[in-house]
Amino acid sequence: MMSMRSDKSFDRMLEEPFYHYIDIIRLESVDLIEGDGEFNVEDEDLTDAKNISIYNKYVETEVDIVALTIKEAIMKKDYVENECWINALNDHFKDTLMRHKRGSLAKNITREKILDIIGKTDEEFKPEGASIRNMMVLFDEFNIKTRLYDVDGNTIYRNDPEDFNSNRIPTFNGLIKNNHIYTINSNLASLKAKPNEEKQINIKISNNYYINNKEAPIPCKMIKKVDAILQLREEEEYNLILEDNDLTGALYYLMKSGYEPYINWEAGKISEIKIKLTYKLGKRKTKEVKYNIKTQSLGRGRVDEDVAVSTEEKYNKVNQAFFDLNKAVFNEGHKSFYSDVDVKVLDNCRTIIPHGKFHKIIDGKVVCEDTCNMREIDCCKAFTKAFTEIKKVGVFRECDVWRPFTIKDDINRMNNYTMYIVKACQGNVFFNKVYNLVQGKILKELIKDGVLCKILYYKIPAYTYKVQYGKLIDDLWCVDLSEDTSEDKRLKKQIANITFGLIEKGENRKSQSRVYTNLNEALHQQRVNGGRLYVIKELELEEVNDDEVVRNRDDKY
Repeated sequence: MMSMRSDKSFDRMLEEPFYHYIDIIRLESVDLIEGDGEFNVEDEDLTDAKNISIYNKYVETEVDIVALTIKEAIMKKDYVENECWINALNDHFKDTLMRHKRGSLAKNITREKILDIIGKTDEEFKPEGASIRNMMVLFDEFNIKTRLYDVDGNTIYRNDPEDFNSNRIPTFNGLIKNNHIYTINSNLASLKAKPNEEKQINIKISNNYYINNKEAPIPCKMIKKVDAILQLREEEEYNLILEDNDLTGALYYLMKSGYEPYINWEAGKISEIKIKLTYKLGKRKTKEVKYNIKTQSLGRGRVDEDVAVSTEEKYNKVNQAFFDLNKAVFNEGHKSFYSDVDVKVLDNCRTIIPHGKFHKIIDGKVVCEDTCNMREIDCCKAFTKAFTEIKKVGVFRECDVWRPFTIKDDINRMNNYTMYIVKACQGNVFFNKVYNLVQGKILKELIKDGVLCKILYYKIPAYTYKVQYGKLIDDLWCVDLSEDTSEDKRLKKQIANITFGLIEKGENRKSQSRVYTNLNEALHQQRVNGGRLYVIKELELEEVNDDEVVRNRDDKY
């Protein structure tokens, strides 16, 4: 464990009268990177043939319609384990270069000939496979036109022989990822039209607060296990949830079955798994079906506040209640304009939820007794109570600016919705920073209670609008979400609390997530495209009887 307060770089924090809410950072695991961490895709040995298919625009996954498991459904009987190059070559040339009876003068590709040309023995090829650089000799020997791409469709290797005959031999198209080569068999035309230069991932994010404009929430179907998707093929797309809400377990199951899905990673957890399968309905008719397996958590961008229920009906009720509250709270007309200065003020001066130990002040020094327990405000109760007491909201426009507070200004003559930046002269539960952002109504009460502070700046809203937040909470509590009284209350509190968290949302985030089993490849992608690396560990879940959990929150406030 590493204590931040024992680090010299945090000595200044100890001298301040106000403590930060972080006491300790714990490092749970450290991964040792072997070698120098360098990655060259042409030198990487490709051998992992446990991977059969992948969620990708250029890869179609045809499944056996009578199979009962994902592994059986995507299995290719002619695939040989740990020989992905042989498998990919066979996919392309089984009717041409790898056909056995092509005449005595024809040049055939066989496994033995491949090993001989690339200079590997069977003992070396089976565990190690071969790199792109090894296979270049084979492509030249047989005049094979070759295009190898990464998951984004960027060209990583191409071979254009001078005497290539496109009528006789097809182009070898492969997708490289995680020490494996996949056969490209979809959207080839759009892939060929792409420019050859490699492009970095470019994600555009709006600075406008997103408000859902949908008329109704998307209903989800609950499944017990991932294999159940094979029975769902009537629609073109399904939105699903897992009964145990274990998306990490589902990811591991799919990877072990030979399928690499697309995942969305938010707030330190998997929020969505995407699968794409193609069903053969006749000799020439196929149907592609997409499956979106979502987390039951309503606040996908939050670390906590998981909502996990046992039935499909109950989940859709909770989702509907959450949707209705959001539609009522978030109104386009209530949105304010925030300049860069406003954003800095909000980031640096917002009050942090009180959480820590109570200290005694003895002879001017802060003393913390070892026996002192950690204290925190019950967010569910405090936030809900404060929310119901809001009768109006202030809205700021472009012309509303921060003004210095002078001796001529009188806070009592200003409206309750004026915002102030104040410097705290003494620490308390509310003013737990040196510089704080506070609304007029609350600041007047604090001054009345004798709290010492200095007002630095103020900003008056252009408009104020009446709201009925108290009625919204009452309406939420009138909805029947569960026949279990304890679960019903818990779900409603979570719906309310997640909504309050969205009100406090300080930034828009958008990301693309990739799954890597090769750490050096992941580090290479990070160097090229930026981003962060996270380790997804397979966990064994333990069921807890809800009756054994002690809950003291029996009311909505």
